Amino acid sequence: MKLSDFKGKVIVLDFWAIWCHYCHEQNQEEFPRLKEKYKNEDFVIISYSVDVDKKDWEKSSKADNIDWINISNLRGISDKVVTQYGVQGYPTSFIIDKDGTVLKQMNGYVYNALETELDKIFNIK
Repeated sequence: MKLSDFKGKVIVLDFWAIWCHYCHEQNQEEFPRLKEKYKNEDFVIISYSVDVDKKDWEKSSKADNIDWINISNLRGISDKVVTQYGVQGYPTSFIIDKDGTVLKQMNGYVYNALETELDKIFNIK
């Protein structure tokens, strides 16, 4: 899977881990709300787990009711994608525009921060 597969869509690319409390809050509270709110927009959420144990990752994903794109290569925090994006804390989310340009990086979980930025992009008041 490549981000270019989603060209023409606004992407929230989120890096998370099973040991991250705020990641679970974001998965359980914010992402379902965003998925529903922007369901009629060209929008996709991609969760990228930095976990290393497949069973634990799958169990945690199920517990969080993740029903959007949720991937991992199970290589942990030294994964080349993680280092490419310069992720140093979790969760870290990137808003990427329809042309593949990173518009915003958001470190940590700040309630409604992603929604505020997405509303601007989709011209929702």
